[in-house]
Amino acid sequence: MGITTVPALIAHLRNKTGEVRRRAAEELETIGPAAVPALIAALSDESWDLCCAVREVLGKIGFAAEPVLIAALRDQSEDVRWGVADTLGKIIGPAAVPALIAAPRDQNEDVRCGAADALEKIGLLASVDAVPALIAALYDESSDVRCSVAAALGKIGPLAARDALPALIAALRDESPGVRGSAAYALANLGAAVVSTLIAALRDESPHVRYDVAYALGNLGPAASDAVPALIVALSDVSHIDDLYQVRQAAADALERIGPPAACAAVPALIAALDDENWDRRNPSIRALKKIGPAAVPALIAALRDEPSTVRSAVAYVLGQIGPGTGDVVPALIDALTDHSDLLWTAWNATRIRVVLAVLVESSNMSPVRKESLGTGVSSADAATACRVRHQRRPPEPVRSRAVLPSELRPAASFR
Repeated sequence: MGITTVPALIAHLRNKTGEVRRRAAEELETIGPAAVPALIAALSDESWDLCCAVREVLGKIGFAAEPVLIAALRDQSEDVRWGVADTLGKIIGPAAVPALIAAPRDQNEDVRCGAADALEKIGLLASVDAVPALIAALYDESSDVRCSVAAALGKIGPLAARDALPALIAALRDESPGVRGSAAYALANLGAAVVSTLIAALRDESPHVRYDVAYALGNLGPAASDAVPALIVALSDVSHIDDLYQVRQAAADALERIGPPAACAAVPALIAALDDENWDRRNPSIRALKKIGPAAVPALIAALRDEPSTVRSAVAYVLGQIGPGTGDVVPALIDALTDHSDLLWTAWNATRIRVVLAVLVESSNMSPVRKESLGTGVSSADAATACRVRHQRRPPEPVRSRAVLPSELRPAASFR
């Protein structure tokens, strides 16, 4: 690039050409600690893009930049303090913890959020020392700060954050849905003792909170078995949190992670939840039924005869995922091929049944004669498709993390 001075390289971070910005960042990373003071000063620039690039460079310089960054948490510019806190969260160094503990008392809301977010990223390394300051910050006047603080307490770990349990339970009654959702996630990280508290929170008036609580229960896995009846009820909750996701998806996801034997009681409700034309919304129920496995097969076979075609198609897919271990699966799928009880039982559905059937037959231990005698009507093209289906990846995972909180979208004050 031919430019060796740090200010000139920083100026090139705002260049419209991506290659110029990339090379300037690489040279600044190579210069290392000597470039840190000038980079920190650049955090007060009015350009949001430049400040993002500067924080990225500081994060890559890493631990060598940490002492100067810690000192800069006392800078007069609130934009610099916020940028420094954000960068310390990227470095994830325990040496910054004492300074970050003090930052939640900063007069600027963005700085307080940035410090809590950094402590969340540092997580277990933040240790018990951060807990008292974070508990106090749970009562901050800003709901964004309270969201970030609750998330940080959840990441510090069960032993360190045990003292925060009463404050986090109280946060489930916070006026802000975002705070209540963050508190639910934090409580799930504190262990099975909070299951009854989270079950009660599944009745929250906000669908966003109910969604977060259901996923939080899923984070506990089999330890949340007592929540199965409440999650079964939540499977009928079709409240939307956005254009795609509904509360019942989070409930199905939680039942998958709880797994059998506790989740077996949810099989009928999970099958009913398959009645959705949007495949993405069916995915969590499909995965939960697959996780339950052979115990779900009798109800799934019954659903091939009695449920709407959208359900039957998904049921066939689930049976193919479970496999041919149960003897009644293949005959039930063969019978399904002749089902034309309604107009929605289209060629697409019939083709799906044939492909799933091909997967089951080909992966079973049946003799060639027995396979031939089944008369499945599976063509060579179906068989080729079956091979692809058999090895395909499972449907996409739903979003397991909580809904994006306002604090995660908020730039520093001067960049709004």
